[in-house]
Amino acid sequence: MTITAREKADWSYKSESRIIGFDPRTVEKSMARRPYEAAQSKKMMKRSKVIKKRQERSIEELITNYQPTMIFVEHDSAFVRNISSRTV
Repeated sequence: MTITAREKADWSYKSESRIIGFDPRTVEKSMARRPYEAAQSKKMMKRSKVIKKRQERSIEELITNYQPTMIFVEHDSAFVRNISSRTV
């Protein structure tokens, strides 16, 4: 899933770059194509975010089910609240 999310994010980033930095030598010259590119980029970014959330939920579920002894550093406060039994 990580590879798929990364591929979707990369595609979306490249697509956004084409929209913002319109260069007629490297991008199709039709201005009518820009809204189409924007819609495709938005769709791919949404898919990327959904995949990433699914991964996070899976990790959270695994840790909750197996309750291993772990020391971890995490910046996501919601994840820490859901997973941790004690904070040092």
